[in-house]
Amino acid sequence: KYVFPEIFIKGNNDQTIKCMNFIQSEMSISISNILKSELQAIIHHCFLYLYDHEIEILEGILGMQDRRPFSHKFTYKIGCLDDFFQSRLLGILAFFNFSLLFRLPRKHIL
Repeated sequence: KYVFPEIFIKGNNDQTIKCMNFIQSEMSISISNILKSELQAIIHHCFLYLYDHEIEILEGILGMQDRRPFSHKFTYKIGCLDDFFQSRLLGILAFFNFSLLFRLPRKHIL
């Protein structure tokens, strides 16, 4: 789950597709299976990089949604992820709440 945001940020669309294909072939794992079991956690970690790398992260999330993830290039357009994020909003907010509390010094909690 930690490698996905790094792949999205460091490469362009073509490099992301090549990287995902390389991971599948070298590790004998299916990206689809990883996404089925870890999608929410991957999205949470992607959101940590959203401010500085908005387009790259959103295009990566688009790539994860496809029936065959990362099989072709994706271009983000405003509004195309609205329904996807709306159904996950509470989980995203809970993740950020936990992340912020975890980073606070103990004396500020309670």
